[in-house]
Amino acid sequence: AVVATINDQNYQGTNSATLVITKANPTIVVTPYSATYNAAAHTAANSATGVLGETLSGLDVSGTIHTNAGDYPNDAWVFTDVTGNYNNASSSIHDTIAVAPLTITATSTGKLYGDALTFAGNEFTPTGLAGSDTVTSLTLDCTGATSTATVAGSPYDIIPSLAIGSGLSNYNITYVNGSLTVNKRPVTVTAEPKTKIIGAPADPALTYNITGGSLANADVFTGALTRAAGETLGIYAITQGTLALDVNNYTLTY
Repeated sequence: AVVATINDQNYQGTNSATLVITKANPTIVVTPYSATYNAAAHTAANSATGVLGETLSGLDVSGTIHTNAGDYPNDAWVFTDVTGNYNNASSSIHDTIAVAPLTITATSTGKLYGDALTFAGNEFTPTGLAGSDTVTSLTLDCTGATSTATVAGSPYDIIPSLAIGSGLSNYNITYVNGSLTVNKRPVTVTAEPKTKIIGAPADPALTYNITGGSLANADVFTGALTRAAGETLGIYAITQGTLALDVNNYTLTY
């Protein structure tokens, strides 16, 4: 109570009244954030101050904490006074975490004509992963992976898609093609030694064996071996002659 006393030669008296001090409103600042996903928790910047600029405790912004990408339009904060001198307060803010860029590049490779290529799903390189996020596998498609894919058609695109892993909903994924090069298939043939009796009317059939590599796709040789001319006693070289394979897809060594 407040007591007032009058001291005057003409007046005398006292009176009292009640002085009420009401609670003040705190100054609360909670700043919304707009961030890009980085696997870390984001929290709104905040402060609570009193009428004298003093820092107040009791401001809870845990409702603004997010790690994953998303739109958070109603993130609540609450101020609960612990001094008895300030009014409680609450409101909400709009926070956003944008998806991060992630690039997944298929690994380029090569194979021989006639071989089929099977992808394991791990032939790629990711760029831009954050924290413990992972890409464990993806789908890889390539028209050149079949055994019949030709050398002339290469390089063939290796097309990645459908990545599987952890945390991938937080990314905008860009897939980058790799390339598959089909190389000529090496084959080595060796002539079989032959003998002929002087005066025999005809040479024996000139035959050969594949001593390196193999044929593919039911491909066959064309042409035949030949030998150096001569019918007298001696040794005559058996040469490749016209023996050949498809030069576009094979390298033939004789």
